[in-house]
Amino acid sequence: EGETFSHELIYQEARKFIREKADQPFFAYLPFTPPHGHWMMPQDDPAWLKYKDIDWDAGMQKGEDDAKYYAAMVELIDRQLGEIIELLKELEIDNNTIIFLCGDNGGQNYFFTDKHPHGFFAPNKDPKTGKVFRGGKGNYYEGGLRIPFLVRWPGKIEAGSTSGHLGYFPDIMPTLAELAGIEAPEYHDGISIVPTLMGESQQQHKYLYWEDNKGNTAVRMDFWKAVRPKGKDTWELYNLYSDIEEQKDLAKQKPEILKQMMAFAEAAHTPHKQGKILDPGAKFQGHEFK
Repeated sequence: EGETFSHELIYQEARKFIREKADQPFFAYLPFTPPHGHWMMPQDDPAWLKYKDIDWDAGMQKGEDDAKYYAAMVELIDRQLGEIIELLKELEIDNNTIIFLCGDNGGQNYFFTDKHPHGFFAPNKDPKTGKVFRGGKGNYYEGGLRIPFLVRWPGKIEAGSTSGHLGYFPDIMPTLAELAGIEAPEYHDGISIVPTLMGESQQQHKYLYWEDNKGNTAVRMDFWKAVRPKGKDTWELYNLYSDIEEQKDLAKQKPEILKQMMAFAEAAHTPHKQGKILDPGAKFQGHEFK
């Protein structure tokens, strides 16, 4: 009886899995969907009760409480991550468990108004410097590519330490393989970041490359960033060291650098392969009550 938040079912299954595997090596992948553009929360959840009566001057997406729902979803995930860490401590495997936490894409400027042009929560605005990462989810400017990435391993990784290493998702596979003491699959584009986690010297990527079937393309080489947005035939070039907001296109001033990065893009490109949907009924249903 009653209403059950579908995300909660996933979370409880994850906790059950960790308990069952606590006495052996395990890999738990938790693809949490909130926060997302489907605004929904159980009305009795502590996170929703915290925000539901707050009077916020936030822009609306679908309804006047959307920003409150979004804040509650963030708080929900924060609370549940803390509960998972407490579970690891209870099972006495906390010091032998490494946690990776990251987003899957750049922020969306949800709930924007004239007062909050970058969104009420301003996910791509640095609160200390006021600088804004250009773009957001769905494109290859910094606002679409930069994501939060946190790693926790008590006694192994120095708490509060940071790194300027330039990495991306394919680095996770060889990293996990090295931590597990096994060989990574033969074909992968990643570089293990274990040295970075241990505070040691790290191998660097020669360049990073992105493309999608919408026509967006980008190349990153050290602090240089080349972008070809969808619908355009020409490339833009930015120096992220001096222009993190990507406002000064240097394509005409630095033709040799752009030529090199375009060559990287040509070498990295492979034809798109259309996948197949094996079970259409298993598509994402949104954060709905059941």
